Amino acid sequence: MRPARTTMSRASTLLVLAVLAAAGCAGRRVAVPPAVDLAPLSTVGLAGFTCNEEGTLEGYVTRRFLAHVLTDQPGARIVELQGEGEG
Repeated sequence: MRPARTTMSRASTLLVLAVLAAAGCAGRRVAVPPAVDLAPLSTVGLAGFTCNEEGTLEGYVTRRFLAHVLTDQPGARIVELQGEGEG
């Protein structure tokens, strides 16, 4: 039977390695070209996202999506469309 100290030392080493591996992979982004090039299109309409939960998640998700599109495809002209009961 192994001493408790050796087992704890191995467990601590594995935990440190797992944390370092997770931290190393967490901030990486892979540059992949967009599946659709918006440059040839004059204007693109964006209908907002909806969800069944209460709160402000819909607006947040729509803003994040729009920010990512504009970051990945600068110069794209995007018009946010109003929903049925809005505006």
